[in-house]
Amino acid sequence: MAPSRRATPAPPITRKTKAALAALPWLAHAGTSVRGARRARSLSHAKFGPWPEAYRVWSRHSHALEKRALPLIGDPAIGTIFTGVVRAIAKPVWAGLGRYVELNGDDDGSEAAAAIDILYDIERDVAWAMVERRIERPGFFTMLFDWYERGRWPCAWVGRYPAGRLVVL
Repeated sequence: MAPSRRATPAPPITRKTKAALAALPWLAHAGTSVRGARRARSLSHAKFGPWPEAYRVWSRHSHALEKRALPLIGDPAIGTIFTGVVRAIAKPVWAGLGRYVELNGDDDGSEAAAAIDILYDIERDVAWAMVERRIERPGFFTMLFDWYERGRWPCAWVGRYPAGRLVVL
């Protein structure tokens, strides 16, 4: 009798997905007029602006998603997704941030300083969106990912969620 073969689980993030993520128009439309969200004025305004609800909104969604995903795919798979996303997008996102700063100026260095923190924020959002995709439960981070696909950075939330409004750059 031949040994039984177990199906190999799908990788948490595929090469095709990594390539598609790397090819997104990272921040290509940041700073231009926008419909469907409030527009931040600059990288530093987007990152450090008057958005007291932003941390609570993102934190609430990431904690709830982690709680949902852990029993479905496990912590190692979540970690692999995060690692794969970071490896796929760090350079193109950093290039997009650099283009934005170059096009919009940075007289006092605040834009470059904000860019360092923003890179991590974008990696986190995209990784959680890929977790939602992996567990087939689109939600908050998938909505954010739609903005990344449009060359924007969804950076904050104004007002109470969900009645408030997304802020994008």
